Amino acid sequence: MNKKQLIEGYPDYLIKRIKAEEANRFKRKPTKKMELVMEDLKLWQVGVLKVSFKGGDAVLHKLIANAAAEWSKYANIVFDFGYDSKKNTYRTWHAQDFSPIRVGFDESGYWSWVGTQSVDEAFCIPGEISLNLEGFDKKLPDNWQSIVLHEFGHALGFHHEHQSPVSDCDFDWPALYKYLAEPPNNWSKETVDYNLRKMAAGGLIYSPHDRESIMHYSFPAWMFVSKEASPCYVPENTTLSDEDKRMAQRAYPFSKNSIVKQRKERIKNLKVALKRWKNVKLNEEFLNSYLVYLTDDTSHKKLFVEKDESREYKAKKCILIGAGQARENPNNLEDKAKLSNLLPSSYAYNLCAELLNELVKTYLASASFTESELNNCRIVKDVIDMVNTKTKG
Repeated sequence: MNKKQLIEGYPDYLIKRIKAEEANRFKRKPTKKMELVMEDLKLWQVGVLKVSFKGGDAVLHKLIANAAAEWSKYANIVFDFGYDSKKNTYRTWHAQDFSPIRVGFDESGYWSWVGTQSVDEAFCIPGEISLNLEGFDKKLPDNWQSIVLHEFGHALGFHHEHQSPVSDCDFDWPALYKYLAEPPNNWSKETVDYNLRKMAAGGLIYSPHDRESIMHYSFPAWMFVSKEASPCYVPENTTLSDEDKRMAQRAYPFSKNSIVKQRKERIKNLKVALKRWKNVKLNEEFLNSYLVYLTDDTSHKKLFVEKDESREYKAKKCILIGAGQARENPNNLEDKAKLSNLLPSSYAYNLCAELLNELVKTYLASASFTESELNNCRIVKDVIDMVNTKTKG
């Protein structure tokens, strides 16, 4: 135990935020099925996830981007790091950054929000770092590639393997509390428990205990009662295991039929959840926002029934939905933000145009908003101006 090891986990202030929000959302004790639904909400839709960097240089950004891309071989997710080949630069973080994954190097430890928690304002305030790699911008640790793979696994919605409900880790808790209370970790007992204790059964994203998983943290033998004989004592895993690959394919399928089936199942489960929490406003708002994220184009019409919202607010909401960021606050979207940075694909432009077309028709039945007109808009303010012009009557 002479060599101190930096253990991956959330810092105290994030744990307190998580517990406070979970206490609010679960004022009614969830059933096992409800736990499954809530856990499933941490998965993204298949497609593109934008990533930005706070700190570091282009050399470091490229290393991280290349390492994280391994997940995309097995999950129908593309990490868009905003690479500009002319300038040889990657997307840079800013205070109103809407990228779902925001990588930083200044916070304490290695950690990442799990899946869509990074865009859930109750957990991660817009613009905050969502994935931290302490010190990577100063010196890369020897195992940096496995750390990147591990943390981006969290960003996709996957939990620690050693915290799986089916794992059987015999941690030596008294020794852990003493060791982790000291530098470089400086963890409280609460922090140790939260980061290492077994999760309750019910979450969707776990499988039979996989000792070879990249999500299985490697702990030294002294941390276990049975030392090297512990089922959770493993050498450091540096690549995705076969089960990691299968898990990624199940969570983010490539087959169109599988994608449609998965989305329908999630929508059905969300509607069940909404019935259960009908009179709990906070949960109702949260679940409805995710329902918007999942529903197909025709279902977005229910977004525009609230007549007290301004045209500007609703136009920005259309843009955010097209950008795959439906749960972001439209009020935080800057008027000067470039559409080319917000809408990553032709599909995003098409969806955004259809939503804007629905929006203008709610004000004036004869109005329309075409994709070609959206293509002529350069910034968010251009879209707002066009919506206002088309709905004057």
